[in-house]
Amino acid sequence: MLFQRFGLNPRRPYRVKGGQFDGAFVLDSRHYLLEAKWTNDRVSNKELSFFITKVSQQSLGPHGLFISAGGFSREAVEFWQGRGACPVLLAEGDVSLVLEGRIGLSDLLREKIRAASQEGVLLRRARDILTT
Repeated sequence: MLFQRFGLNPRRPYRVKGGQFDGAFVLDSRHYLLEAKWTNDRVSNKELSFFITKVSQQSLGPHGLFISAGGFSREAVEFWQGRGACPVLLAEGDVSLVLEGRIGLSDLLREKIRAASQEGVLLRRARDILTT
């Protein structure tokens, strides 16, 4: 498993009251809940909002990571841009660069978190991180 390879203490998919998560992991002492969509369809604002709601209903304020092979709709990214509740987003190509060994998963997640918190950039792509 990718998260185990990077020492992120992963948890397999599991159910909670009101839904299920595709997994969970820990990065820098913060707990993250995981959603993954392995389809070519872009994640809609409705799907992203539903995940954000599920994450926010968990106690002790865990964070979220949403992986989408098809990317995210412009509407979803624009709606959540600048809102503090949005999870870390991994879009098409991000995971590929991790699997190719061009960037570590932990480093990628930290850079995405930095871009969101310091610059308000919700969807910083791995290829852009590698070129800066």
